Amino acid sequence: VTVLVPAALFSALIDAMAMGDGPSLVVDARLIGVAAGVLAVARRAPMVVVVMVAMGGSALVWLVA
Repeated sequence: VTVLVPAALFSALIDAMAMGDGPSLVVDARLIGVAAGVLAVARRAPMVVVVMVAMGGSALVWLVA
């Protein structure tokens, strides 16, 4: 169980950075990027692919919006 603690803390930090804007929560393209990255991790993609998928998902939402 202690092996998973750093990954959980890192995930919480990413969530806080992606969804936080001061005291309020923000739902925007960053959240879509995080969700796309999570899906890539769930499919066991290499880390480089996970980052590229997350960036591409965010960029696509910003392009469309």
